[in-house]
Amino acid sequence: MNMNAIVTKKFGSPPEMSVEERPKPTFKDGFTLVRMHAATINPFSNFLRKGELGTTKAPLILGNEGSGVVEESSRFKSGTRVAIFGGGTLGVTQDGLFQQWALVEDRRLVALPDTLDWDEGAALTVSYLTALRALTKAAKLQSGQTVLVSGATGSVWHALVQATKALGGHPIALVSSPEKAQRAKEAGVDMVIDLSSENLAEAVRRLTDGQGADVAMDPAAARLPDKCCAYWRIAAGWSPSASLLGKKPRSISWISLSTRSPSVASV
Repeated sequence: MNMNAIVTKKFGSPPEMSVEERPKPTFKDGFTLVRMHAATINPFSNFLRKGELGTTKAPLILGNEGSGVVEESSRFKSGTRVAIFGGGTLGVTQDGLFQQWALVEDRRLVALPDTLDWDEGAALTVSYLTALRALTKAAKLQSGQTVLVSGATGSVWHALVQATKALGGHPIALVSSPEKAQRAKEAGVDMVIDLSSENLAEAVRRLTDGQGADVAMDPAAARLPDKCCAYWRIAAGWSPSASLLGKKPRSISWISLSTRSPSVASV
């Protein structure tokens, strides 16, 4: 039996992509055959299709996160709704989820609650697992701590804000315009710093009773560390900062006026 798949034949801007017929994957032990319902076009897939990550080779079926229903599996019952997290393999080193059926390692699947639709389930894994790992593994967030989050209103930003609140933390949104400040408030953030009109150090001191934020999170991976150097000097110090795209933090000379020891972690 054949199926349709979106195949990237050549990476670039724009890439060469087309819908092609491919053989339907065959079930094997340790994997689950999923009938796809939704797959995301996320920043990671965009980097790949543009050829900005040199580890991938065309032709390739992209798609690193998605949702669907189990057709055959040794772990899940047939008909189970699942969300898929491709990690560093699906849509990277092997064909991904932009196809009608996908053969996925069992460990890459989580059961999808009925309260989430296919689109919500597809967008769940990369952003929210990244946020949860950053907060619990890298930052080791404790209930009551404050978390400064840049990259306001992006998908990982939303995940960081929601996960911070769920873990008992207090998110502070760092934004660059009144429009983004309003969007952050609509997303449920109580504390917002608009750099277009506020002094960062003064705002951080005011919002944290002079203590400084405990954690700084940068979904954009490259913007926040340079700024943090100044923020730590004048805003009482934060620890740690985590960049969320897997890039190694750049070398920074930390200067802190607090007793906290700044550190940088990469997720």
